[in-house]
Amino acid sequence: MKIEDRLHDALHDYANGIDPSADSWAAIVARIDEEPVASRRPSRRPLVLAGLALALIVVLITVVVVRDTDDSTKVVTGPSSAGRAPTTGPTSLPVGVLVGHRDGSLAVVGASDGQQQSSLGTFPDLASVSTTPDGRRVYFQSSQSNTACPGDVGPDVVRLDPSTSQTTVIVGESVAPVVSTDGKWIAYGSWCDGRTLGLTSIGSGGDNFRTNPLGKSSNEAEDRVQKVEPLGWSPDSTLMLYRLQMKGDEDPHYYVGRLWPVVAPSKTKVTALPYGRGVTAAAFVDDETVALAEPTATGRTKVRTWTITTGSEELPSPVIFAVPGRIVSLVADRSGQHFLAVTDAGVLYRWSQGDDQPTKVAENVATAAWLPWS
Repeated sequence: MKIEDRLHDALHDYANGIDPSADSWAAIVARIDEEPVASRRPSRRPLVLAGLALALIVVLITVVVVRDTDDSTKVVTGPSSAGRAPTTGPTSLPVGVLVGHRDGSLAVVGASDGQQQSSLGTFPDLASVSTTPDGRRVYFQSSQSNTACPGDVGPDVVRLDPSTSQTTVIVGESVAPVVSTDGKWIAYGSWCDGRTLGLTSIGSGGDNFRTNPLGKSSNEAEDRVQKVEPLGWSPDSTLMLYRLQMKGDEDPHYYVGRLWPVVAPSKTKVTALPYGRGVTAAAFVDDETVALAEPTATGRTKVRTWTITTGSEELPSPVIFAVPGRIVSLVADRSGQHFLAVTDAGVLYRWSQGDDQPTKVAENVATAAWLPWS
């Protein structure tokens, strides 16, 4: 086979995703080195080889660029891109929102127009919806009369399989379930045997754990803790954002915790968010940033981003958006670009990086969550 043909074949293989073997390249080089100079035609061969080599270089560069683009996180706007999941573009809006209405009905609505796309059923005292990363399971708070916890009189954490409409009570007397970003854990506020932070492993048999929300080595419930409400997980699933209501204190306190059993006991760390007492809702933006909702004297709620630090006081960042009323629930999608805010009047708003104003999506809403696909 001629050298030009061998080189052409190698180029063709690589252009089709097949890496030429080292033997192929060695054989081509050996043929060139061994062929007598006198036998080499002084005609078009050097030009052909040069042209093929140049084409090969162009293909190599193109393939590398395409592969790198496919595997890398796209550029996004906002406070920081650290820890975010890949997105399909700088302003890609998730197609759907999971909405729990005040009448207990659970539905999927369009993110852009708020039109209902499907109904998932009606559940008593529905609150705090959350989905697995693949969207195949939905977890929420509901009163299902579960008997798993002795003396159970409170709400339960319930799992719904949308494909079959089957529901399963995961744990009794628990509130505000939130699925971790990697889909391995469910965090919730446990009322069983004291008020504390509970976790259930999804991937290892559904084991239940209790952990101290203040980061203490003892996992027993704190007498001064009246209520624990998980609010979200960092994109890397190592940090939890949660709200504590302490006895004798009307204002809630917000914390970011790296807690056992998600991490080893030696790596446990809890950080109190500054200005936490004036906050009504919070959500992770990325691994280093949270968004905090702060009511104003004019009846609106401003949402700011804050960098998670262990310092005492820090100046607030600029307002990223504001809505009428008091925000009671705030959530960002995995990219950190798109937010859902539910007010005390039951109005659901969405806002994306780059938007001038929030958009009203639905009314009579109790809870909402982004569906995990775009």
